[in-house]
Amino acid sequence: MLAIYGGLIAFCTYSCMYAFRKGFAVGAYDFEVFGMQAKVVFVVSQLVGYTISKFYGIRFISGLDPKHRVKLIIGLNLLAWLALLLFGLVSGPWQALAMLATGLPLGLIWGLVFSFLEGRRTTELMGAFLCVSFIFSSGFVKTVAKYVNLNWDVAEVWVPFVTGAVFVLPLIFFTWLLGRMPPPDEQDQIQRAERKPMNKEQRRTFMKKYYPGILLLLVVYVMLTILRDLRDNFMADVWRENKVDDLPALFTQTEVPASLIILALIGLMFLIRNNKVAFSVSLAMVMIGLMIASGSTWMFQQGSISVVHWMTAIGLGLYMGYIPFNTMLYERLIAILREPVNIGFLMYISDALGYLGSMVLLVSNEWMGIESTNWTELLSNSILLAGVIGMIFTLFSWVFFKKKNKQYA
Repeated sequence: MLAIYGGLIAFCTYSCMYAFRKGFAVGAYDFEVFGMQAKVVFVVSQLVGYTISKFYGIRFISGLDPKHRVKLIIGLNLLAWLALLLFGLVSGPWQALAMLATGLPLGLIWGLVFSFLEGRRTTELMGAFLCVSFIFSSGFVKTVAKYVNLNWDVAEVWVPFVTGAVFVLPLIFFTWLLGRMPPPDEQDQIQRAERKPMNKEQRRTFMKKYYPGILLLLVVYVMLTILRDLRDNFMADVWRENKVDDLPALFTQTEVPASLIILALIGLMFLIRNNKVAFSVSLAMVMIGLMIASGSTWMFQQGSISVVHWMTAIGLGLYMGYIPFNTMLYERLIAILREPVNIGFLMYISDALGYLGSMVLLVSNEWMGIESTNWTELLSNSILLAGVIGMIFTLFSWVFFKKKNKQYA
């Protein structure tokens, strides 16, 4: 019951965060800022803030005192909401600055929420609910934002702020409920290793000991983050390029199948008590996800499936590769190694590099002089390339950790 409670409340809390982060993505913003497409500038601006936040979070989240988590979750989300107010009041370059300001506080929310869940026998079950919010909530928030835009006759630049306003009270309520969770018990600490705040020397020692395997996993995660962000931020543009009406419900319809499948797969992982087996299964799931994304992309390019089916399939594949990192892969790796490390440290290194990669790709794409980017072509070609590299690197990381830990079998 605690696992179901924790999972559902974490899902609701993090879903509310998406209202402050993704509401702007439904807009077309048919004008230029700094000589580039306005929407690309806004996406990159938020990524800059998000990336800075992730790099800061490597130290901040890994060494966080748990008693401050509830106030921080509420306060940081409200700061992002105020930045969305600024986005509606100003124009041009100042809007880009406002979007950057939304990313700075929101980049810390995942670590704060997941710190309530890690180090428990049922972490995967609770984490499954939380990480399904990555898939479902993005589509749901865009549905709400599109509804606000069309049915409430709200101007495009005010849609993000109004969408955020809808979720302010639910955010406060669910965060308060999250704060009432009891800490991990003695059996949790025996099976999953106790999670404590880390100091600088502990972070340095861990990376020095395991950097080859961690580096391989980081490359895979960076590619998955870039592809997930491309699909997420420019889904509406893919619909328009392929002559599909981006109706409000379409954003949610493409995400629901992936949400349910991922929830079932990740949630059941807590039944695998053997940490070594669970770690191997996590890596296998990453590889299968890359296969699904690559295979469906090839079929789409051959004309075998429609764009709607393709977007649904790559959503499933990319999230099947992406979400194990956020729930069970690092969780079980820590339980195997029994090192004084927490998930916040590993995930914030991964996220910092992942969002930096997304930002670099978008900026370089604009600077190459492409007047009108074909998002369908860019996304499909990127998936095919990343699929091959990702599967090879995932396999090599499994070999490294198997050799590094002599008891791993």
